Formats: sequence, structure tokens, C-alpha cells
Amino acid sequence: MPEVSDIEHRIAKRLRVDPSYVFRVGYGERNSEKVVQALEIEMKRLDRLKPQKNSSGSDLVFPCLEQIRAGSGLC
Repeated sequence: MPEVSDIEHRIAKRLRVDPSYVFRVGYGERNSEKVVQALEIEMKRLDRLKPQKNSSGSDLVFPCLEQIRAGSGLC
């Protein structure tokens, strides 16, 4: 498993869960509506702080997030 980022650590601390759980939800290995919502909020916050050339930060950091949101499961 790749190293957990600062994003996962911030969300994990806020939700009082393990950072690896946040990572696994972000990549579609686990399901948690709370974590998905927190990831979306964090990605929007990052987009506002530093606009990116691609469509959204979530596509770059968690490529499966939109598929998870749509209910299609693992990517």
C-alpha cells in the first residue's frame, strides 16, 4: 500500500479513524459515506487554495472517488 498522505491524516484525525482506512475508502477498497464526504470537502478546499489545470483535485489524488460516489464500487 502506498504511503498515506497528509490529506488522509487530516481527515482521519477529524473523523477519529485510522489514516489507512481513509486511504482505503478513497481508493474504493472500503465503504464509508462519512469518509467520502470528508474527502470531497477536502478536495474542494484544496481546489480553492490552489487551482489545478486538471478538472479537479479529487481526480488526481483519488481517481476512484467519483466512481465510489456513483455507487459503482471498486475501480
